[in-house]
Parts: sequence; structure tokens; C-alpha cells
Amino acid sequence: QAVPAAQAANYAKKEFLNGMSHEIRTPLNAIIGLTSLGLSHLDNRERLRSCLVRIDQSSSRLLSIINDILDMSRIESGKVDVHETPTHLFEIIHEIEREVRPDLQAKNLKFEIDYADIKDEEVVCDRDCLKQALMKILSNSVKFTNEGGSVSMSVRETPLSKSSYAAYEFRIKDN
Repeated sequence: QAVPAAQAANYAKKEFLNGMSHEIRTPLNAIIGLTSLGLSHLDNRERLRSCLVRIDQSSSRLLSIINDILDMSRIESGKVDVHETPTHLFEIIHEIEREVRPDLQAKNLKFEIDYADIKDEEVVCDRDCLKQALMKILSNSVKFTNEGGSVSMSVRETPLSKSSYAAYEFRIKDN
């Protein structure tokens, strides 16, 4: 029983590493290429600015991937810490929208957010984990939606039996 389980775990790790190397290579190649391009256009301020903006975006993407790998390692070792703090749900949603907006515009994607049914905006949660999870799903949605398509996010609140508790359902949909 242990041998097939170990083989399955080994295969899963191999697939994960293969996927991550591709994910890491993409922004790293962009950073290298854009740096070279920027250095060859030092006299063209607008072209240099464009390269620097894209280098910044690729660097952020690369850092995000590396953080994901570290998170996976922490999850696997059972060292995940949850930091529950009071936060404003709409602030998180608006931050996510601001961060994903450039990618939406670059692909000419329509984007809608529906959170009309939220009664309790002040929540206690791990703000960073919630934001990270939603950003991952939304970023994948944007990444795999064809140009001119649409992406939407909806948030629903469902009261629970305890009066001070509620469940929040987040749905991200693309075409």
C-alpha cells in the first residue's frame, strides 16, 4: 500500500514542479527580454517607461508564483497560520478589482461584480488568505478567457444559525 501511495505522491510532485517551472519561466523571460529592450531604448522615454511597467508586472507575477510555492510547502508541512482580523469585505473586493483591472483592459474583457445582497460588510477573516485565494481564481479566469470575453464575480451572504455568523459565497465566472 505504501509503494503506490509514494509513487502517486512522487508523480504529483513531479507534475507540480513541471507546472511551476513553466509558470516561473514565463515572467522571468519577460523580465529578461524587457530589460534588454529597455536598455536598448534608453533615449526613448516612452518606450523605456512601457518596458519598466511590464517588468514591474512580470516581477509581481513571479513573486506571486514563488509565494504560492512557499505556501504549498507550508500547507504540506502543516504550518499554515490563519490570522483572523476584523476587515471590511468591500475593501478587499475593490483592491482585487484594482489589481486585476490592467489585465482585464489589456484583453478587452468585460468585468462585473455583484455584491448587492451583502448585509454585513464588516467581517472577521484572514484578509490576506481571502484576497490571495480570490486573486488566484480571478487571475486564472482572466488568463484563460479569450480577448473580448467577460468575467464576473458575485458575492452572496447567507445567515447562519448563530446570529453573529454568516457564510459568504464567492463565485467567479467567465466564458
